[in-house]
Amino acid sequence: MVFFKKQIFKITLLVASLSLSPIIIAEINACSHVTGERSLLNCYNQHQQIIPIAKSRLPEGQQLTDSYRCGTRLLQPGMTVNEVQTLCPTSQQPDNIEHYLQSFEIHHRGYYGVHYVSLQTYKMEKWTYKRYGRFRTYIIFRDGMIYQIIQDRSVRN
Repeated sequence: MVFFKKQIFKITLLVASLSLSPIIIAEINACSHVTGERSLLNCYNQHQQIIPIAKSRLPEGQQLTDSYRCGTRLLQPGMTVNEVQTLCPTSQQPDNIEHYLQSFEIHHRGYYGVHYVSLQTYKMEKWTYKRYGRFRTYIIFRDGMIYQIIQDRSVRN
């Protein structure tokens, strides 16, 4: 009797996993059909998926933040360089601006086991704010839009 109960339990788990796996795969691959850099970023935001970026993590003491106060305005991801320059007063300009290119791996998975990785390269800008008595803050732009705001709590100016 116990043997049959275990077998029935295993079979129900198997059936449940087979019925749920397409739903999970569809949620993971919700943005695989999107073309274009901006529309792909918007798709990741709509589905609240993490954008696949370089595999390295932030160094210890650094963390991502949602916004940065520049004068009386808040800077948030998605704002353009022109918006940031008009919102921030001239007294709060970045102390350092660094331009570079960065490549991101985009993983594509199909329903039938097709898997490939594409490499996309973006123009990046890293603005460093060093305000007296505050933590150092980096605002990273990707193709002219705020991509990340990083606060370095290991360095106080």
